[in-house]
Amino acid sequence: MAFTPEDGTGIAGANGYVDVTFFRDHHADRGRVTTSPIITDTQAQQAIVRASDYIDQRFGTRFRGFRLGQFQGLEWPRLSAFDDDEYLFQGVPTQIQKACSEYALRAFVLGELAPDAPRAAPSQNLADPSNVVTGASQASGVIRSQSDQVGPLRTARSFMSQAEIQALLRDRSAMAGGLVSGVYIPEYPTADLWIKEVIDVASARTVARG
Repeated sequence: MAFTPEDGTGIAGANGYVDVTFFRDHHADRGRVTTSPIITDTQAQQAIVRASDYIDQRFGTRFRGFRLGQFQGLEWPRLSAFDDDEYLFQGVPTQIQKACSEYALRAFVLGELAPDAPRAAPSQNLADPSNVVTGASQASGVIRSQSDQVGPLRTARSFMSQAEIQALLRDRSAMAGGLVSGVYIPEYPTADLWIKEVIDVASARTVARG
């Protein structure tokens, strides 16, 4: 599918909340270099698509208002979506565009914005060679502890079990109380704070009855 930025009219095939020019200008204003060859146009487009997917998948059910059309490619533009001052959001809000640009840069650097939850390290029991994982996966997993020795060089690591990892994720979810719970998704404060301004906060309001 071709890269198709949303222009505010509800394009059926839209897959990006910003175009490459907006992405580069946004970061240039903040002293970040995103021009080619550091980030090519194709890489920028791919990062924007991943960022736009992430925005809709993570926050889509919490956006204010309703989609403008049934067949539009993205969650924005929307109808009956007002900001905190009761002004109607027109087209794709600036907050969404800025958030998309921030997420896109992180998508380029990190690859995945919502990586799979960490898994336990594979068995390295040399007594059973058929059960030993080799290659790139050999040292994967979540490190519980690590000790280093200078001479001769030696590094010892212990990894969390899958049960320990799941307990850690449950604790993290319980403590977060944020927009996403029960799923291992990193926080991206610079971008998330822009999204906060277009999230439906009606459920957080209290009504006083006399």
